Amino acid sequence: MKALLSSLFLVLFVFSYAQSDATSIDSLTIMTFNCEFMWDGYEPEEGRVNFDHKGSPEKCGERMKSIAEIIQRNDPDIVNLVEIEGLKAVERLNNQYLKGENYKVYFVKGSDSFTGQDVALLSRIEIDYIKRYKNKGESGEEKKSVSKNYYAVCEIVRRQRKVNF
Repeated sequence: MKALLSSLFLVLFVFSYAQSDATSIDSLTIMTFNCEFMWDGYEPEEGRVNFDHKGSPEKCGERMKSIAEIIQRNDPDIVNLVEIEGLKAVERLNNQYLKGENYKVYFVKGSDSFTGQDVALLSRIEIDYIKRYKNKGESGEEKKSVSKNYYAVCEIVRRQRKVNF
């Protein structure tokens, strides 16, 4: 059986006929980004792991600026952010470094108290809802949980077809 991933990002496409209340687009670009401890640098700091930019708003801001530049260069409609500190860190990234990119923040609190890492979604597409998958999966003989995961649902119309994401 495949090992569990540190972040579970499920994409499910179901095709049927279009409905008028769905978002209409011609193309969709989805990006996943492991931010490797994207913290905001302000107290209270989450988790017990130490790293060079922890506790420094300036260093964290430099890191966020680099992350934002990569996101802007790729211009995705939806961005999956992995290994982030919390909602305030994602809002700082979005409001300060991705200003004008028209992303809405969707946040899911992780359950890993040691690292303090969470996950989030930035989307230009309206998301109907985002939830955490709490059931345990199997890895060999063991049942394990993924501490940082979510699934998101939205409805998109493309060429007379509805896509549920």
